[in-house]
Amino acid sequence: DQGMRMSVEQTFLDAIRQEPDEMVHRLAFTDWLEDREDPRAELIRIHLELDEIPEYARHISDPIFRKRLWWREHAAHWLNTFTDVEPIHCWCERGVPEDAQFENFKTFQRIGAEWLACTAIHRVQFRTLTGCKMLARMRLLQQVTELMMDRPGLRSHALNVLFKSENINNLRRLSVTSSELDPSTARAIRDCPHLGNLRGLDLSHNAIKDEGVAYLAQFPGQLQSLALRRVGLTNQGIQALVDSTLVEGLEQLDLNFNDLGDEAVALLAECESLTNLTNLEISDCRLSAKGVKSLCESKHLSHLKRLDLSSNDIAEEGVSMIPEATFLPSLERIELGLLDDRIPDFHTWAGASFPELRYLDLGSVELSASTLSPLIQADMPKLRYLDVSGRLGGDESVRALADWP
Repeated sequence: DQGMRMSVEQTFLDAIRQEPDEMVHRLAFTDWLEDREDPRAELIRIHLELDEIPEYARHISDPIFRKRLWWREHAAHWLNTFTDVEPIHCWCERGVPEDAQFENFKTFQRIGAEWLACTAIHRVQFRTLTGCKMLARMRLLQQVTELMMDRPGLRSHALNVLFKSENINNLRRLSVTSSELDPSTARAIRDCPHLGNLRGLDLSHNAIKDEGVAYLAQFPGQLQSLALRRVGLTNQGIQALVDSTLVEGLEQLDLNFNDLGDEAVALLAECESLTNLTNLEISDCRLSAKGVKSLCESKHLSHLKRLDLSSNDIAEEGVSMIPEATFLPSLERIELGLLDDRIPDFHTWAGASFPELRYLDLGSVELSASTLSPLIQADMPKLRYLDVSGRLGGDESVRALADWP
């Protein structure tokens, strides 16, 4: 019976929407589809395989090619079964439609309910952001767990209306980047009683500044991911963060393109509440070898899996400290992004063990055979991606790379 089938299918999709990271719902749905010889089961299996591959290597993996073939054969028919009125874009995450972009809030009000009713969409984006009052009044917003408003021109006085709405109770992730927000938005987030489920926040490329970060530090929720790229953050804002309880559950912290310096980085390294941190991005933050030393000696950052130090003048001394870092046993990805006016010396890397390292970005420096030699002698059994976008110093350098174990 078609009606019964659609009802059962929607039950699976509702469960996935409500708990998108809970694999048991996705696997149960896949088994149910396979029992009915539905080709969507294959797509979900492909996406689950992709989940096991680091993001930087997916574009050359076998599953990505199988995914493209699947879409050529099945996608149009599948998406057309949902509704005659489509959003601008709809993306599949792990084999199921979970992400949609709408033209504006009016479009979402008009067709959003129909799309949410027949998919697992929980992440919503908009092309234009006029009329936040309208969005705040929509009960449909209660079904959205990730709200992405990454468009220029949005100002704090317009956005802050949203934080007075009970309809954002289920938000787990909020991203409002590259707009014209000021510290008042951070204050509104701090004072909002409806963001108890929020786990990820991105306010990058806004003039939040230290004042706004001080407000965020008082947010009573439990964030796992915080992105504050180019927000005018300095040592003062970092001090507010490390003194707060906000950082206790953080797993990902993105502070790229802020005027931090070594003192601010030392504050992060000494923060006892950052023991859960696995991803730290501090690219172009005026960091020197002194800051790298603080990070490498930290007793509280031993679980780091990714460290982005790119576009900092860490010099030879900073590079030489990495093999002695406390986080080395867990490190999977490091972006050194070395500047092209310095020739690095990797002599301390020879013989060093990087048991989990999969991704190494050396930056735009010139790499001679003698520069590469210590790297080749390091023990990196899981290395799969090496970025040498700088200049290779002749045929000897190319041969050295070819001999990389």
